Amino acid sequence: MRHASRWTVLAVVGILVLTVAFFAGTLVRSALQRPSNVVRAVPKPTASPSPPFVGWAARPPGFSTTKQPMPLVGPMFDPTQDLAVRGDLGLPFAFRLPKGWACVPLTTDATYGIRSDCVDGGAASFKIQLRVMARDCRGGCPTAVRQQLTANWPGLWAPPTGTDWTAVGASASYAQVTATGRYHLWASLFTISNGTQGRMQVAVAVDGPVTDTRLTQQIVNDIRTQAGP
Repeated sequence: MRHASRWTVLAVVGILVLTVAFFAGTLVRSALQRPSNVVRAVPKPTASPSPPFVGWAARPPGFSTTKQPMPLVGPMFDPTQDLAVRGDLGLPFAFRLPKGWACVPLTTDATYGIRSDCVDGGAASFKIQLRVMARDCRGGCPTAVRQQLTANWPGLWAPPTGTDWTAVGASASYAQVTATGRYHLWASLFTISNGTQGRMQVAVAVDGPVTDTRLTQQIVNDIRTQAGP
């Protein structure tokens, strides 16, 4: 009799376990299938930023032979130098480089505008590297905005932290460093219209052997003259 009652108890326990397991499984499946009432914060798609040169990129990048020279540091090009006008880089101005230089237009974006990279030889043999960037300076380009743009460079182009800048009027500044036999020159140039209103920043980074300091300065001065007011 005791054996029969023990088997009865075990049977009842087994039924209870199966019943609990069945209802537990039903609840789990129901929870997985039921839509969640938690709304995830998904940002709404936004329109892409406007191109940095609305109305400027379409302007033919002509070269002027009548502009007043605007040297920033060092000399201008000599009339005897063998130069080529580069108006094929997507920039809203043209400038000169010695013949034989190779240039590659880089990706245009809303942060760094229109960029181009130039070297004085092949990929493995060049000595001088020039980087030019042009971007809009909206809202009249007040002093605070100019300072912000001057400090904001693409990573590989940026001057070392703490580099001293020399201001040339209200529309230009430059920094230069000589290290390990190479001369580095950075320039932040603002074209001006209507007397005081800034319209565009042109940023230039160039480096080469110290022996080519004069040439690197001539290139920057030509860019300033052609991109200037």
